[in-house]
Amino acid sequence: MMEERLRINDKIKTAMMLAVVLYHSCMFFTGTWFDKAQPIYKAGYLVFFAKYLNTFHVQTFVMAAGFLFYALRKEKNKYRNNLESDALKRAKRLLLPYVCTIAFWVLPFYIVYSEFDISKIMYKYVLGCAPSQLWFLPMLFWIFIVYYVTFAKYKPNKSGLIINALISIGGGYVLNKLGCINFLQLVTAVQYGMFYYLGAYLYENETKLTIKKTVLCSILSISGYVLSLMLSNEDTIILKMIALLANNIGSFSSILVVYGIANILSSENGNSKLWNTLKKNSFGIYLFHQQLIYPCIMLLNGRVTPCMQVLISFIIAICGASIITEILRKIKITEMFFGV
Repeated sequence: MMEERLRINDKIKTAMMLAVVLYHSCMFFTGTWFDKAQPIYKAGYLVFFAKYLNTFHVQTFVMAAGFLFYALRKEKNKYRNNLESDALKRAKRLLLPYVCTIAFWVLPFYIVYSEFDISKIMYKYVLGCAPSQLWFLPMLFWIFIVYYVTFAKYKPNKSGLIINALISIGGGYVLNKLGCINFLQLVTAVQYGMFYYLGAYLYENETKLTIKKTVLCSILSISGYVLSLMLSNEDTIILKMIALLANNIGSFSSILVVYGIANILSSENGNSKLWNTLKKNSFGIYLFHQQLIYPCIMLLNGRVTPCMQVLISFIIAICGASIITEILRKIKITEMFFGV
Protein backbone atom coordinates (compact mmCIF):
# COMPACT_ATOMS: atom_id res chain seq x y z
CA MET A 1 0.00 0.00 0.00
CA MET A 2 2.76 2.45 0.94
CA GLU A 3 4.71 1.61 -2.21
CA GLU A 4 1.69 2.34 -4.41
CA ARG A 5 1.04 5.67 -2.70
CA LEU A 6 4.70 6.66 -3.01
CA ARG A 7 4.69 5.66 -6.68
CA ILE A 8 1.81 8.08 -7.25
CA ASN A 9 3.68 10.70 -5.21
CA ASP A 10 6.73 10.26 -7.47
CA LYS A 11 4.53 10.94 -10.48
CA ILE A 12 3.31 14.13 -8.85
CA LYS A 13 6.88 15.29 -8.17
CA THR A 14 7.98 14.56 -11.74
CA ALA A 15 4.93 16.31 -13.20
CA MET A 16 5.54 19.39 -11.04
CA MET A 17 9.20 19.47 -12.07
CA LEU A 18 7.99 19.69 -15.67
CA ALA A 19 5.53 22.40 -14.61
CA VAL A 20 8.42 24.42 -13.13
CA VAL A 21 10.33 24.24 -16.43
CA LEU A 22 7.18 25.23 -18.35
CA TYR A 23 6.63 28.13 -15.97
CA HIS A 24 10.15 29.45 -16.50
CA SER A 25 9.78 29.00 -20.25
CA CYS A 26 6.75 31.32 -20.13
CA MET A 27 8.13 33.88 -17.68
CA PHE A 28 10.10 35.89 -20.26
CA PHE A 29 6.80 37.29 -21.54
CA THR A 30 6.08 39.02 -18.24
CA GLY A 31 8.78 41.51 -19.22
CA THR A 32 10.39 41.46 -15.75
CA TRP A 33 12.08 38.04 -15.63
CA PHE A 34 15.07 38.41 -17.96
CA ASP A 35 17.48 41.36 -17.80
CA LYS A 36 19.13 41.04 -21.22
CA ALA A 37 16.07 41.50 -23.46
CA GLN A 38 12.41 42.46 -23.54
CA PRO A 39 9.77 40.41 -25.40
CA ILE A 40 9.15 41.72 -28.90
CA TYR A 41 5.78 39.99 -29.06
CA LYS A 42 3.31 40.51 -26.24
CA ALA A 43 1.56 37.41 -24.94
CA GLY A 44 -0.79 38.24 -22.10
CA TYR A 45 -2.31 34.75 -22.20
CA LEU A 46 1.10 33.24 -21.41
CA VAL A 47 1.56 35.65 -18.52
CA PHE A 48 -1.87 34.68 -17.18
CA PHE A 49 -1.00 30.99 -17.54
CA ALA A 50 2.45 31.38 -15.93
CA LYS A 51 1.02 33.24 -12.95
CA TYR A 52 -1.56 30.51 -12.53
CA LEU A 53 1.15 27.83 -12.56
CA ASN A 54 2.97 29.86 -9.94
CA THR A 55 0.07 29.43 -7.52
CA PHE A 56 0.61 25.68 -7.21
CA HIS A 57 3.57 24.11 -9.05
CA VAL A 58 6.23 24.47 -6.32
CA GLN A 59 3.57 24.33 -3.60
CA THR A 60 2.53 20.90 -4.86
CA PHE A 61 6.16 19.78 -4.91
CA VAL A 62 6.50 20.84 -1.27
CA MET A 63 3.32 18.90 -0.45
CA ALA A 64 4.83 15.83 -2.13
CA ALA A 65 8.02 16.27 -0.09
CA GLY A 66 5.98 16.37 3.13
CA PHE A 67 4.02 13.32 1.97
CA LEU A 68 7.27 11.38 1.41
CA PHE A 69 8.83 12.56 4.67
CA TYR A 70 5.89 11.43 6.75
CA ALA A 71 5.50 8.13 4.90
CA LEU A 72 9.13 7.20 5.57
CA ARG A 73 8.84 8.36 9.17
CA LYS A 74 5.66 6.39 9.84
CA GLU A 75 6.30 3.22 7.86
CA LYS A 76 10.10 2.91 7.88
CA ASN A 77 10.91 4.60 11.21
CA LYS A 78 13.17 7.11 9.48
CA TYR A 79 13.67 10.69 10.68
CA ARG A 80 13.26 9.81 14.35
CA ASN A 81 15.38 10.83 17.34
CA ASN A 82 18.50 11.60 15.34
CA LEU A 83 18.07 15.18 14.23
CA GLU A 84 21.76 16.08 14.02
CA SER A 85 22.66 13.14 11.80
CA ASP A 86 19.54 13.44 9.62
CA ALA A 87 20.00 17.22 9.25
CA LEU A 88 23.58 16.64 8.09
CA LYS A 89 22.37 14.14 5.49
CA ARG A 90 19.68 16.58 4.36
CA ALA A 91 22.24 19.37 4.09
CA LYS A 92 24.39 17.14 1.92
CA ARG A 93 21.37 16.36 -0.26
CA LEU A 94 20.04 19.93 -0.55
CA LEU A 95 22.65 22.52 0.42
CA LEU A 96 25.75 20.98 -1.18
CA PRO A 97 24.11 20.91 -4.65
CA TYR A 98 22.81 24.42 -3.94
CA VAL A 99 26.32 25.79 -3.36
CA CYS A 100 27.93 23.87 -6.23
CA THR A 101 25.25 24.77 -8.76
CA ILE A 102 25.43 28.45 -7.84
CA ALA A 103 29.23 28.52 -8.07
CA PHE A 104 29.73 26.54 -11.27
CA TRP A 105 26.50 27.10 -13.19
CA VAL A 106 24.17 29.89 -12.07
CA LEU A 107 26.73 32.64 -11.38
CA PRO A 108 28.51 32.45 -14.76
CA PHE A 109 25.16 32.79 -16.55
CA TYR A 110 24.10 35.61 -14.25
CA ILE A 111 27.28 37.55 -15.00
CA VAL A 112 26.88 37.06 -18.76
CA TYR A 113 23.16 37.78 -19.00
CA SER A 114 22.74 40.29 -16.18
CA GLU A 115 25.80 42.01 -14.74
CA PHE A 116 28.82 41.62 -12.52
CA ASP A 117 27.67 43.47 -9.44
CA ILE A 118 29.23 42.28 -6.19
CA SER A 119 26.48 43.74 -4.00
CA LYS A 120 23.74 42.00 -6.01
CA ILE A 121 25.67 38.75 -6.10
CA MET A 122 26.12 38.91 -2.34
CA TYR A 123 22.41 39.62 -1.78
CA LYS A 124 21.05 37.10 -4.27
CA TYR A 125 23.44 34.19 -3.95
CA VAL A 126 25.66 34.50 -0.86
CA LEU A 127 22.83 35.54 1.45
CA GLY A 128 20.48 33.37 -0.60
CA CYS A 129 17.73 35.98 -0.81
CA ALA A 130 17.01 35.46 -4.52
CA PRO A 131 19.17 32.59 -5.83
CA SER A 132 17.37 32.09 -9.16
CA GLN A 133 15.59 28.71 -9.36
CA LEU A 134 17.63 27.30 -6.46
CA TRP A 135 15.64 29.06 -3.72
CA PHE A 136 13.67 25.85 -3.24
CA LEU A 137 16.65 23.96 -1.76
CA PRO A 138 17.47 26.00 1.37
CA MET A 139 13.76 26.60 1.91
CA LEU A 140 13.10 22.86 1.94
CA PHE A 141 16.02 22.31 4.32
CA TRP A 142 14.51 24.66 6.95
CA ILE A 143 11.10 23.06 6.54
CA PHE A 144 12.64 19.62 7.03
CA ILE A 145 14.17 20.75 10.34
CA VAL A 146 10.94 22.33 11.62
CA TYR A 147 8.73 19.36 10.84
CA TYR A 148 11.28 16.81 12.02
CA VAL A 149 10.75 18.34 15.46
CA THR A 150 7.01 18.95 15.02
CA PHE A 151 6.07 15.43 13.96
CA ALA A 152 8.13 13.97 16.80
CA LYS A 153 5.53 15.47 19.15
CA TYR A 154 2.30 15.71 17.14
CA LYS A 155 0.59 13.68 14.46
CA PRO A 156 -0.87 15.60 11.51
CA ASN A 157 -4.53 16.48 12.08
CA LYS A 158 -7.13 19.03 10.99
CA SER A 159 -6.43 21.41 13.85
CA GLY A 160 -2.72 21.28 13.11
CA LEU A 161 -3.38 21.94 9.42
CA ILE A 162 -5.42 25.04 10.26
CA ILE A 163 -2.80 26.28 12.73
CA ASN A 164 0.01 25.75 10.21
CA ALA A 165 -1.98 27.52 7.50
CA LEU A 166 -2.51 30.51 9.79
CA ILE A 167 1.20 30.60 10.67
CA SER A 168 2.27 30.37 7.04
CA ILE A 169 -0.22 32.89 5.67
CA GLY A 170 -0.17 35.33 8.59
CA GLY A 171 3.49 34.89 9.49
CA GLY A 172 4.64 35.18 5.90
CA TYR A 173 2.58 38.33 5.39
CA VAL A 174 3.91 39.97 8.57
CA LEU A 175 7.53 39.07 7.82
CA ASN A 176 7.23 40.53 4.33
CA LYS A 177 5.61 43.70 5.64
CA LEU A 178 8.38 44.09 8.21
CA GLY A 179 10.91 43.87 5.38
CA CYS A 180 12.79 40.95 6.92
CA ILE A 181 15.76 39.78 4.89
CA ASN A 182 14.94 36.43 3.33
CA PHE A 183 18.27 34.91 4.41
CA LEU A 184 18.63 31.47 2.82
CA GLN A 185 14.86 31.56 2.21
CA LEU A 186 13.82 31.50 5.87
CA VAL A 187 10.83 33.75 5.19
CA THR A 188 9.82 31.58 2.25
CA ALA A 189 10.07 28.52 4.50
CA VAL A 190 7.48 30.09 6.80
CA GLN A 191 5.18 30.71 3.84
CA TYR A 192 5.50 27.20 2.40
CA GLY A 193 5.47 25.19 5.64
CA MET A 194 1.71 24.64 5.46
CA PHE A 195 2.05 22.75 2.16
CA TYR A 196 4.59 20.35 3.70
CA TYR A 197 2.19 19.77 6.58
CA LEU A 198 -0.61 19.17 4.08
CA GLY A 199 1.40 16.37 2.48
CA ALA A 200 1.92 14.69 5.85
CA TYR A 201 -1.79 15.13 6.63
CA LEU A 202 -2.82 13.50 3.34
CA TYR A 203 -0.60 10.51 4.05
CA GLU A 204 -1.62 10.10 7.70
CA ASN A 205 -5.33 10.18 6.84
CA GLU A 206 -5.01 8.10 3.65
CA THR A 207 -6.95 10.83 1.87
CA LYS A 208 -8.42 10.11 -1.53
CA LEU A 209 -10.49 12.61 -3.48
CA THR A 210 -13.53 11.55 -5.48
CA ILE A 211 -14.04 12.90 -8.98
CA LYS A 212 -16.74 15.27 -7.66
CA LYS A 213 -14.40 16.67 -5.00
CA THR A 214 -11.61 17.03 -7.54
CA VAL A 215 -13.91 18.98 -9.87
CA LEU A 216 -15.01 21.19 -6.96
CA CYS A 217 -11.37 21.86 -6.09
CA SER A 218 -10.74 22.77 -9.76
CA ILE A 219 -13.48 25.40 -9.58
CA LEU A 220 -12.09 26.78 -6.32
CA SER A 221 -8.59 26.80 -7.79
CA ILE A 222 -9.49 28.93 -10.80
CA SER A 223 -11.92 31.11 -8.84
CA GLY A 224 -9.34 31.82 -6.14
CA TYR A 225 -6.72 32.72 -8.74
CA VAL A 226 -9.01 35.03 -10.72
CA LEU A 227 -10.29 36.76 -7.57
CA SER A 228 -6.77 37.32 -6.25
CA LEU A 229 -5.78 38.82 -9.61
CA MET A 230 -8.79 41.14 -9.63
CA LEU A 231 -7.95 42.40 -6.13
CA SER A 232 -4.16 42.46 -6.49
CA ASN A 233 -3.94 46.22 -6.99
CA GLU A 234 -6.45 47.22 -4.33
CA ASP A 235 -5.20 49.43 -1.49
CA THR A 236 -7.71 48.79 1.28
CA ILE A 237 -6.67 46.35 4.01
CA ILE A 238 -9.88 44.29 3.80
CA LEU A 239 -9.56 43.74 0.05
CA LYS A 240 -5.87 42.90 0.42
CA MET A 241 -6.76 40.29 3.03
CA ILE A 242 -9.46 38.85 0.76
CA ALA A 243 -6.94 38.67 -2.10
CA LEU A 244 -4.41 36.92 0.15
CA LEU A 245 -7.02 34.45 1.37
CA ALA A 246 -8.31 33.80 -2.17
CA ASN A 247 -4.78 33.17 -3.44
CA ASN A 248 -4.07 30.63 -0.71
CA ILE A 249 -7.42 28.89 -1.09
CA GLY A 250 -6.63 28.66 -4.80
CA SER A 251 -3.20 27.17 -4.03
CA PHE A 252 -4.58 24.56 -1.64
CA SER A 253 -7.34 23.67 -4.10
CA SER A 254 -4.88 23.34 -7.00
CA ILE A 255 -2.68 21.01 -4.96
CA LEU A 256 -5.70 18.84 -4.19
CA VAL A 257 -6.64 18.82 -7.88
CA VAL A 258 -3.20 17.49 -8.82
CA TYR A 259 -3.31 14.99 -5.95
CA GLY A 260 -6.83 13.90 -6.85
CA ILE A 261 -6.09 13.47 -10.56
CA ALA A 262 -2.89 11.52 -9.82
CA ASN A 263 -4.81 9.10 -7.59
CA ILE A 264 -7.76 8.77 -9.99
CA LEU A 265 -5.47 8.00 -12.94
CA SER A 266 -3.18 5.67 -10.99
CA SER A 267 -2.74 2.18 -12.36
CA GLU A 268 -0.47 -0.80 -11.97
CA ASN A 269 0.97 -0.32 -15.45
CA GLY A 270 4.61 0.67 -15.60
CA ASN A 271 5.71 4.09 -16.76
CA SER A 272 7.14 4.71 -20.20
CA LYS A 273 10.90 4.79 -20.75
CA LEU A 274 10.71 8.56 -21.32
CA TRP A 275 8.84 9.15 -18.07
CA ASN A 276 11.30 7.00 -16.13
CA THR A 277 14.18 8.99 -17.60
CA LEU A 278 12.54 12.27 -16.60
CA LYS A 279 11.93 10.90 -13.11
CA LYS A 280 15.55 9.74 -12.81
CA ASN A 281 16.90 13.11 -13.99
CA SER A 282 14.31 15.33 -12.33
CA PHE A 283 16.66 16.80 -9.71
CA GLY A 284 19.29 17.64 -12.31
CA ILE A 285 16.66 19.13 -14.62
CA TYR A 286 15.56 21.35 -11.75
CA LEU A 287 19.15 22.44 -11.05
CA PHE A 288 20.17 23.32 -14.61
CA HIS A 289 17.10 24.08 -16.72
CA GLN A 290 16.60 27.83 -16.17
CA GLN A 291 19.95 28.99 -17.52
CA LEU A 292 19.42 26.95 -20.71
CA ILE A 293 16.32 29.04 -21.40
CA TYR A 294 18.40 32.26 -21.58
CA PRO A 295 20.16 31.56 -24.92
CA CYS A 296 16.83 30.30 -26.30
CA ILE A 297 15.35 33.71 -25.51
CA MET A 298 18.20 35.54 -27.25
CA LEU A 299 17.91 33.37 -30.35
CA LEU A 300 14.12 33.10 -30.63
CA ASN A 301 12.73 36.42 -29.35
CA GLY A 302 10.81 38.05 -32.21
CA ARG A 303 11.73 35.29 -34.67
CA VAL A 304 9.01 32.80 -33.75
CA THR A 305 5.60 33.05 -32.14
CA PRO A 306 5.47 33.19 -28.32
CA CYS A 307 3.96 29.70 -28.07
CA MET A 308 6.63 28.27 -30.33
CA GLN A 309 9.33 30.01 -28.29
CA VAL A 310 7.93 28.52 -25.09
CA LEU A 311 7.76 25.04 -26.62
CA ILE A 312 11.31 25.15 -27.99
CA SER A 313 12.69 26.59 -24.75
CA PHE A 314 10.88 23.90 -22.75
CA ILE A 315 12.24 21.05 -24.88
CA ILE A 316 15.80 22.39 -24.97
CA ALA A 317 15.81 23.04 -21.22
CA ILE A 318 14.58 19.51 -20.46
CA CYS A 319 16.89 17.77 -22.93
CA GLY A 320 19.94 19.92 -22.17
CA ALA A 321 19.59 19.58 -18.41
CA SER A 322 19.08 15.81 -18.77
CA ILE A 323 22.29 15.49 -20.80
CA ILE A 324 24.23 17.53 -18.22
CA THR A 325 22.79 15.35 -15.46
CA GLU A 326 23.77 12.12 -17.21
CA ILE A 327 27.32 13.40 -17.72
CA LEU A 328 27.72 14.50 -14.11
CA ARG A 329 26.39 11.17 -12.92
CA LYS A 330 29.21 9.33 -14.69
CA ILE A 331 31.84 11.06 -12.54
CA LYS A 332 31.76 10.08 -8.88
CA ILE A 333 32.80 13.45 -7.43
CA THR A 334 30.36 15.51 -9.52
CA GLU A 335 27.59 13.01 -8.82
CA MET A 336 28.18 13.62 -5.10
CA PHE A 337 28.58 17.41 -5.27
CA PHE A 338 25.50 17.98 -7.46
CA GLY A 339 23.38 15.22 -5.93
CA VAL A 340 22.42 13.73 -9.28
